[in-house]
Amino acid sequence: MAGNGVVPSGAGRADPNRDLGTPGQQQCTGLARLPRRAFGWMHYHGGGRRGQWAEAGPGLWSRADGLHPALLTTGVRAPARTSIASNPTRLRSALAGGVHSSILENHMSLAAVAHPVVTPTDKLTAFLEDHRGFVLDHAGTRHPFLEAYSTGGLSAQQTRICFLEFYQFINKYPFYLSILGGRLEDMSALQEIIRINADEVAAFRGKPHLQIYREFLNALGVSDTEIDQYQPQLPSLAINEHVRNAYLHSPVAEAVGALFGLETMASHMMYCLDQGLRVSGYSDAVRFFFTIHVELEKNHAEESFEAAKPLFRGDELSVRANEVLFEKGLREFMARLDGFWSGVGARCDLAA
Repeated sequence: MAGNGVVPSGAGRADPNRDLGTPGQQQCTGLARLPRRAFGWMHYHGGGRRGQWAEAGPGLWSRADGLHPALLTTGVRAPARTSIASNPTRLRSALAGGVHSSILENHMSLAAVAHPVVTPTDKLTAFLEDHRGFVLDHAGTRHPFLEAYSTGGLSAQQTRICFLEFYQFINKYPFYLSILGGRLEDMSALQEIIRINADEVAAFRGKPHLQIYREFLNALGVSDTEIDQYQPQLPSLAINEHVRNAYLHSPVAEAVGALFGLETMASHMMYCLDQGLRVSGYSDAVRFFFTIHVELEKNHAEESFEAAKPLFRGDELSVRANEVLFEKGLREFMARLDGFWSGVGARCDLAA
């Protein structure tokens, strides 16, 4: 493994304050813009919710003062969060789901306050937060293979297979995303898509992320010829084709549902992959693609959240129709993601 740029490295949780490359590296990947849209992540119990930041597991952070640890020196505050205090059903679900007692005490103390007037904006935020919770708790996001890999790693041959399969998932993504942006016909939604894709294609400077990924495969000992001639398994081809069909051909609300699922789960996925490489002994330089994406995907999740909002403004019938399509696109993508990781795990088992 030493010949593949591998060095011993300890396991453990990623430090959000760690060095993520030089300012030039951060700029070329889009990481330098992280404070522009600071984002507080939650884990969800009993449906989606916003409140204080709560401990959410690997890669998802917590701060009661609303500041991400990496942003403490910038003075950038995360967006205001709504409370579940006025909703007894959610409080009971939160209790059953094991939410930290200090958070519940805060919410319970507020539960006696009169229920505020529910505005369309509140309903829209609650709808999207509920679906964010669905994504973060879904088996496709917290797949047993990913969770096991993040702590146990893989052999060198299994690692090459895993990431060659993963390449089939992402190798056309910026092109699909560009076409989806043109289909939205809403300027604010288009702006969000452009922000995501500007990172992916390095629109301002640096290397496109697919190029960085191919260089990562090269560091694993996989040549460009091997990358191009690799024969992936059906679930890997299927998820790529599913995203293509969703973004290019599905009704727009259904396509945005798929986008929302993909971008919401991506930070946790990248964290698991980064940690799996780490415990397998790969150096920071080899893992660079994944390390930067743990952070970048938090921005992309927020941007997909904002891109979805215009779908749910308008007359009641059109909003309801878009809700149904959005949920369909979201659930179908997450089911496909679950199948993808099951397939990758099975193929890695064969190479053991």
